[in-house]
Amino acid sequence: MDEQFGFEDFQVSGANRPGPKPDAQTSTESPDKNSEEANNAALAIAFSSKVVQALKAKARAHNKDNPSRRVTTAQLKKVYRSGANAFSQDCQPEMARGNWAMARVNMFLRMKGDSEAEESYKKADQDSISINFSDLKFEEEIEVANSSIFDLTDQLNPSSEDVSQSNIDVDLYKLDYDFQNIDELYLDDYQPLGFAGEWE
Repeated sequence: MDEQFGFEDFQVSGANRPGPKPDAQTSTESPDKNSEEANNAALAIAFSSKVVQALKAKARAHNKDNPSRRVTTAQLKKVYRSGANAFSQDCQPEMARGNWAMARVNMFLRMKGDSEAEESYKKADQDSISINFSDLKFEEEIEVANSSIFDLTDQLNPSSEDVSQSNIDVDLYKLDYDFQNIDELYLDDYQPLGFAGEWE
């Protein structure tokens, strides 16, 4: 059955439609500006895909080594976003925003996988933050759509070990796009629309 959805030949019909051509002198957008914006968008999309692949790989590696303290890619996206938003060029002049965000992910994973690390952070920051680690639940059945995922790293800074690992991650996954705002990226979780199967 030959189905038509009404948009397959949109560009062709639009290109052949008779009518006056736009006046190049009255155009409000320059071709150079449009080209630059399109190029930046393409770079952001490609970079976002690399970030997601990196976070998925990190989640799989962590869950393999810590089956009772599993994490989801959605959690790591949240930590990455939080880290990118918390980044300050004044405080980390030699780092890019993406490096800092990935360092926060590394810290989060290290804390999730090491109960002693959780306890040490709890003691070190007990005067400035309130974290009840005994109430945290790291269960396998974590829902990706759960909007109340707890981010342990909100008030903490990565160690030199976490930063060093982030530099390795940047090289390994070619995370070389220097974004200035997390909203430039495409890291949102999307739910399937009537498709079978599980989404990570």
